[in-house]
Amino acid sequence: MTVESAINLTNFNSTESQQRRLSLLGKIAEVGDWSYIFNTLTMTWSEYLYDFYEVDKSFNCSKLLESEQFYRGHEKEKLQAMIERIQSTKSACTDEFMIVMGDGRFKWH
Repeated sequence: MTVESAINLTNFNSTESQQRRLSLLGKIAEVGDWSYIFNTLTMTWSEYLYDFYEVDKSFNCSKLLESEQFYRGHEKEKLQAMIERIQSTKSACTDEFMIVMGDGRFKWH
């Protein structure tokens, strides 16, 4: 995988440079990150997750669980349970999920 970067070394330690490097690292390592703000019901994704789900940046990831677009059946229930567990324990957690792409392919994350 070839990834081009436009990192300005004169501002290497700037916040913008650090965010750009983290974004590149996420793409190279195929690692995504998301956060959920419970009082506003707002979800935020890292750039890699938009690539993984094969959606553009206009996709409203906060509405992810309101449809069967990616998570179905047990996988949707498992994700909802994880979000509830995070909310009640106020701690981070992780799990593996199978998603169904629009063309019927399965992906794991």
